[in-house]
Amino acid sequence: MKYCSECGNQLLDEAVICPKCGAAAGPIGEKETPAGKHDERVRLKTSAALYNIAGILNLLLALFFTWILFGSSSVESGSSEGFTISVDTSGGAPHPALFWLWLASILFTYALALYSISHIQRGGKGIFAYLYMFSSILSVLLLNLAFPNLLILAMCFIGVIFFVPTILQLIAGVKMLQGTR
Repeated sequence: MKYCSECGNQLLDEAVICPKCGAAAGPIGEKETPAGKHDERVRLKTSAALYNIAGILNLLLALFFTWILFGSSSVESGSSEGFTISVDTSGGAPHPALFWLWLASILFTYALALYSISHIQRGGKGIFAYLYMFSSILSVLLLNLAFPNLLILAMCFIGVIFFVPTILQLIAGVKMLQGTR
């Protein structure tokens, strides 16, 4: 028995095309395992999806922290109750230079993820996946340096949300490494 190189479906030895996906079957003597290229592609697609989710969350965090850094310390809403949102910086003021460095590290991490996935798809090794995971950890460290109150907020349950993109990026990096096998 042989297996389809595209979807991993088991084929009869005399099959010319795969009945499941329609891909051309290889020569009769060629035998591929179903866990070969298909599993690598699934892992890389999972890695890309996780990084896209992390990228969206990082964008939302960037917008939130931009509002904190450059918005006023208290914003009045248009409601009749006079609802006020205030930002407390008594634990340490945000650092604009580190904020911009954090944004640059997010963009670098995103570019590194795209290059790493394409490099692995071309048959390369996983060195860029390691650099991607290191860059993910570096960006969360820069975020904590830019906003010193973030570590205090992380002790509350709601503060954990700031670390979710990094956790997703690390999982995506592991999936990239699994795709290199």
